[in-house]
Amino acid sequence: MAHDRKEFSHNKYAQRLAEIDKREKERVKRHAHFSSGQPEKPIGSKLPKLKKQRVDRTTIRATFLIVFFIIIIGVMGFIVSPYSKINKITISGNDTLTDKQVLRATGITKQDFMWNFNKKSSEIDKKATKQNPEIKKVTVSVTSFRSIKVQVTENKIIGSVYKNGKYYPVLSSGYILNNSQASPMNDVAVYSGFKSKQVIIQTTKQYAKLSNSIKSGVSEVKFQPTKNDPQRLRIFMNDGNEVLVKYTNLADKMAYYPGIVSQMSGNGVVNLEVGAYSHTYN
Repeated sequence: MAHDRKEFSHNKYAQRLAEIDKREKERVKRHAHFSSGQPEKPIGSKLPKLKKQRVDRTTIRATFLIVFFIIIIGVMGFIVSPYSKINKITISGNDTLTDKQVLRATGITKQDFMWNFNKKSSEIDKKATKQNPEIKKVTVSVTSFRSIKVQVTENKIIGSVYKNGKYYPVLSSGYILNNSQASPMNDVAVYSGFKSKQVIIQTTKQYAKLSNSIKSGVSEVKFQPTKNDPQRLRIFMNDGNEVLVKYTNLADKMAYYPGIVSQMSGNGVVNLEVGAYSHTYN
């Protein structure tokens, strides 16, 4: 009886081992199927390949870093080299001012670096207009590899202010230059009788808005206020007429002058202070 039990246990154990062995064989077979029929290689055979992959990745990483630093060093070297400085400066828009006067006002030289200009254009404009009142605006732009263009807008000279026996050029901005002259400039009006700086600034700004045909016909602009009109100007024209007008609306009222003169029978006074009418000297 005991012998039969022992034999039964032994048979059961052998059966379990046979089942485990069968399952293992099936697992190996399935794994071989998914691996294209190739049996799994031992880990030792994979080490050389893994080592090569690591070396390749390290080499690529090191090459990238070396190239990156070479580019950075090259760019920095170019920035501080003479090849990054201005080689050519073109100046346009200046009629009264010379190129040298414009450059002196802007402070631009051929020792300046190209990469600095796009950011400094507004700063150069402020500096130039402050240094030279004849400059109204300056725009700096890069035109090519080492070339820049300086575009200038001038405050034109629109007359001469008569003061203490001398004539001083006055700009369209109302600024009076300090370089006095013994006689008035040709083809521009003479301003006289002005004692207030603000009045002459407003007058010249209004005058600058006139058409070229009217401006060319003005000989003298005289500040001649009265009790009834403290803003009155007396303007002497080259055609022999006189115009009475307020300096605050000079630009608007003088636009009527050609039409009024065309209806006059002779030279006389055109009054534009209030309304618009005229009378001849006779």
